[in-house]
Amino acid sequence: MPYSFTAGIVALTLATFASANTQSSSDGATLVGVDNFIRAESDLYMGKRVASGGFGRFVHSREPVPIDAQDVIRMNRDTLYSSAVFDLDAGPVTITLPEAGERFMSMQVVNEDHYVTAVVYGAGRHTLTKEDIGTRYIFVAVRMFFDPTDREDLEQVHGLQDAIKVSQAKPGAFAVPKWDQASQKKMRDALAVLGSTIPNYNQSFGPKGGVDPIHHLIGTATGWGGNPSKDAIYLGGVIPQNDGKTVYRLKVGHVPVNSFWSVSVYNADGYFQKTHMTPIR
Repeated sequence: MPYSFTAGIVALTLATFASANTQSSSDGATLVGVDNFIRAESDLYMGKRVASGGFGRFVHSREPVPIDAQDVIRMNRDTLYSSAVFDLDAGPVTITLPEAGERFMSMQVVNEDHYVTAVVYGAGRHTLTKEDIGTRYIFVAVRMFFDPTDREDLEQVHGLQDAIKVSQAKPGAFAVPKWDQASQKKMRDALAVLGSTIPNYNQSFGPKGGVDPIHHLIGTATGWGGNPSKDAIYLGGVIPQNDGKTVYRLKVGHVPVNSFWSVSVYNADGYFQKTHMTPIR
């Protein structure tokens, strides 16, 4: 085969792939594939927080995560969440965390590429810039441990949540692409199948350069907003006879952690479901 003909086929093939990667759906939405799924998924979760009033300011969960209002996949009901989305094109944002004593309190920063750029603990001022974060928008989640059986403890956490301070010259705006939901769901479902084959998420969450690209992609679909392995370990599994009838007993010995541990039961989609069971701590 002449070289010029071969080159023509290659060029045509590359052009075809390039066209496929930039195509849009009939309603003008951008189709979601391997190359842009992470951005699309981050925009989805950030958009949910913005829709609930958490743009440029924190929205606080005052009670354990409601079963009928779970904003992010595989949340926990051991901590109260305070979360917000910030536009770093509008300028740096400074977040001041209150003194919480011995209570577990963390602040996690996630950028649009689903990289965890920071997880900090304890009181203090933390300034976040686009140069440091790497993307225009960031999702910030503050978690505070609480005792759900103690109303007084819950009220103390409410006071700590209210003491979180934010300083930014102006809030900016939230403007993201319109992503095609059907192709995004198709990608998410496919990655969820792959996710069932990995034993843990130790290589899924963390800073750029600190994660495995494939595990990071899977983790975006099956556990968006997860902590790096140095901050939290997620061990998951599906029981052999998962028929809803077989009775299982889980025995847990001493768990060598500095903060807390728990056992959570999710449904097939990764969300809490109404049940008579009480979370194990």
